[in-house]
Amino acid sequence: MFGVKVENKLDTVIGADTEIKGDVSVRSSLRLDGHVEGNVSAMDSLFMGKDSYVKGEVHCNDAVIGGKIEGNLTARGTVEMQTGATLLGDLKCKSLVLDKDAFLDGRVSMSVEPAET
Repeated sequence: MFGVKVENKLDTVIGADTEIKGDVSVRSSLRLDGHVEGNVSAMDSLFMGKDSYVKGEVHCNDAVIGGKIEGNLTARGTVEMQTGATLLGDLKCKSLVLDKDAFLDGRVSMSVEPAET
């Protein structure tokens, strides 16, 4: 996790065997290893494991993406897309780290001002 700092403790985990149909919203950081069909919102950092999947909009402070997102991603800070990560949608963030073999199919908007979530 090169540019992403954890502001608060990680207190919400969605495990690998978990599938959620509906929106997920947490007031701190979220570790996602399962599948969500719905919007995901984390007030702090979002960590997505390599087998995680989201079909919906994602909003967070900072993000480390190892899995797949089908939808737009908006982050107020840094987004790190790790090797094998996929984003099929638009990305708004302050800064971006794109590892080798990460895949992004959408528009990227970066600004020194935090992105609106």
